Amino acid sequence: MNAPTVVPAIIENKLVFRVLSLPENEVKEKNIEKEVSRLVFLDNAIIKEDADGNRAFTTPLMLTELKNYNDGYDTMCAWEKVELLQEFAEQAEIANKKYFLMAMDIADRSKMFRLAEFLKIYRIAAPQSRELNDIPRRIVRELLGRKMAPDKAVRIEKDLVVVTGQRKSDLFSMPLQIRAYFDGSRSFFFIQSPITGAWLLDKEHDYFQTCHGLDERCIDKDLFENTCMERFVPSTIEYKFSGGKKINFGEMLAQSIFLSAEQAAKVDYELYKRVLDSIYEGEVKDTKMTLPELLGITGRQVKFLKEITLPLDLMKFVQCMKDPDFKQYFPDVKKRMFAASFYLEGRNYWGMAHNITREEVFQAAGTINSLEKIEAEKREHLCSEYYDYIRMRRRYLAYRDAMKDNDPLYQEVMAFGDAPINTKPSAIKDKHDKIGRMIDLIGCVSQIEKYDARISNIKEKESSDWEYRTDKYSIVMPENARDIINEGRQLNHCVGRAGYIEKMAKGNCRILFLRSNNDIHKPLITIEEVKGVIRQCYGYGDSINTNPEIRDFIKEYAEAKGLSIQACVYSK
Repeated sequence: MNAPTVVPAIIENKLVFRVLSLPENEVKEKNIEKEVSRLVFLDNAIIKEDADGNRAFTTPLMLTELKNYNDGYDTMCAWEKVELLQEFAEQAEIANKKYFLMAMDIADRSKMFRLAEFLKIYRIAAPQSRELNDIPRRIVRELLGRKMAPDKAVRIEKDLVVVTGQRKSDLFSMPLQIRAYFDGSRSFFFIQSPITGAWLLDKEHDYFQTCHGLDERCIDKDLFENTCMERFVPSTIEYKFSGGKKINFGEMLAQSIFLSAEQAAKVDYELYKRVLDSIYEGEVKDTKMTLPELLGITGRQVKFLKEITLPLDLMKFVQCMKDPDFKQYFPDVKKRMFAASFYLEGRNYWGMAHNITREEVFQAAGTINSLEKIEAEKREHLCSEYYDYIRMRRRYLAYRDAMKDNDPLYQEVMAFGDAPINTKPSAIKDKHDKIGRMIDLIGCVSQIEKYDARISNIKEKESSDWEYRTDKYSIVMPENARDIINEGRQLNHCVGRAGYIEKMAKGNCRILFLRSNNDIHKPLITIEEVKGVIRQCYGYGDSINTNPEIRDFIKEYAEAKGLSIQACVYSK
């Protein structure tokens, strides 16, 4: 059967919602649709009648809990015919019918009306809700008798405080007034009907999730003395205010409503903030769930969380802790905590394009387990380098697997080998630096192919203006892009990276080679010129020249070419 549709009708002065379904693959025709059930709205009750004629009294709340009505809830009821609306207005016998007409008029003059919305209005249409019968009389008296602006906090009696607020209606585009009362023993939450103005009990979870600006609202802490909220004051003080005179109302409510937040506040500040974020995002719904239950660990194991960097997304951390694969590769809970943190931090480290994968984490289990044992401050730096190593390793292996025998880096790649993902923590830096140099070379391949001809063209056009020769030394320009790469590789400095090829090809700098005339092809010193200024001048390993003759030659060259020098060209 297809998903049911809900069609309104007026039958014998009763408003009826007929729940219809259509057989699979059938065209919608009147004689094919089958009535599954119907809802008959009376003055103060709803009768649900099934296809066999069985009847039962029900309520809007009970209807929301019936799974077979879920599809019907989301189906738009076609109140398209003016005649049907007129018939409803004139003939339907239903309590407070005027409020439904008002509601449909408020809904942007729409002729479409959902069953779910109707049921909510049906519930709140009574002039005064019977839900208030069990509320302390002084609170009911204040609720019904006192008008208050939103975003106020007032002490009514020594042990009674009211906090007002607003939230967006899920029925209409208008703010709803909400209030929270706190006496000496408990909290009470209310919402005002946008149709009738009647006050209804609000669920504490709903109040928390929908109240506007709750996480940024601050209230004088002294206001909550002698109330049930007083015990949460010390852990919710906002110290950005002088004297710590205000509390964060959102945090106070979170601790009073969610057991996990109250417990987290007593364990660790970072953990507490992560739990709060998850609550604000609506990811934690069970108010009675303990912190260990939320995290999927024992109470004794919670202390281990202080030893790791907690990921920003606590719920994803929890998923990892409960994940069968994480349990398989990291059976020890403490190590699994670190592995989950390592994985999630690695996903945030580079951004979506370079997320560390689950497979890489599992492959690296040996190294990750070893890193967990290292002191936290040193471990953080090693993790940063290891993330980078894994990322570069991924790129290196992709290049190696696609490489052909005539590739310009074939010999280097074959000599470098497999780049294993697991290594001793003490070897991470060395492996990181080595694979980094390989990645630099790989990056140069595409740059060589792209800019080789352009660099050659620059040499051909500008060599007479920029090259220079004396008895001992010469300044020469690179013949092509490969010359720049070879210069950097042989002198072990940054010119061997692809960026300098692109910079020179686009005219953003000029790379010049200082050579001895005795061995004109052997790299000695590399010079970078930018807009008439010698910016860099380095030998092997970014070393500074110690030969005074070379210093004098560079100064002579600069003077001859009208250049200024803003680089160190000599050091004793």
